[in-house]
Amino acid sequence: MTNPSRPSRRSFSQLKSLASCGEAYRLERIVKVPRRPAAWFTHGIAVHAAIEAYERSGRKLPEGEVIDVFEKAWADGIGKDFERNPDLSVWMTGGRRKPETDLETRYGEGREQVKAYMTYVGESEEAIWTAPDGRLAVELEIEFDLSGIPVIVYIDQVVITPNGMLLVRDLKTGSSYNSPIQLATYDLALEAEYGIRAGWGDFWLAKKAKPAPPIDLHPYTHERVGAWFATLDRAAREGIFLPNPSDKCASLCGVSQWCTAVGGTEYVKENVS
Repeated sequence: MTNPSRPSRRSFSQLKSLASCGEAYRLERIVKVPRRPAAWFTHGIAVHAAIEAYERSGRKLPEGEVIDVFEKAWADGIGKDFERNPDLSVWMTGGRRKPETDLETRYGEGREQVKAYMTYVGESEEAIWTAPDGRLAVELEIEFDLSGIPVIVYIDQVVITPNGMLLVRDLKTGSSYNSPIQLATYDLALEAEYGIRAGWGDFWLAKKAKPAPPIDLHPYTHERVGAWFATLDRAAREGIFLPNPSDKCASLCGVSQWCTAVGGTEYVKENVS
């Protein structure tokens, strides 16, 4: 039975969403309006699925089979998007490409990014960390309390560098917002679960086939990051959702058609057949 006095479970994606635009957070997570599809979501999911399969095989899965994992995840994701909204003219592309071109381009990019990742780890001498409880640190799920707020994370990877240093890592297939707070939340989760802090983290940039420079996570203390999650929780519970409109809303926000701050139509369920 849910404890009504206990805060809802929070995540970094919620923190990022609310900080970016409170109205988008409200529409997506509270009202749950229909979202416009975008191939970049499935692109990221499919690359992550392929890399996870490769790492869980002990890096023994042949390239062709790793690509098969990518292609299946891609087909499943895009298929579901088409079922939700088969009208490609409303799909987001994040730029000036036609949706048909965007689909083709991202499919090809994703395949090459998976191959590039396999080449990178084969040359880097990095290894995936195994946690004290025997779990391989790939898509590592941890739920923990941060200043009294229940927080859940799915850490893409914890790697051991050639010099023996632990590093929390997030895999990025695009050029979107890469926040050290995300890595810090991962690191604090490690500390809560295992009593270990890596202290450093990075983003593996699929577009460049290499990681960005490491980020020092030591300044991001439990108290500091916990205060931000407590603010997220308070704002969500009290309904504080400020819009943050920009000229990129139409191309990058999947709920902009329902946002009155950018001239959208207020959502009414009957609007959708």
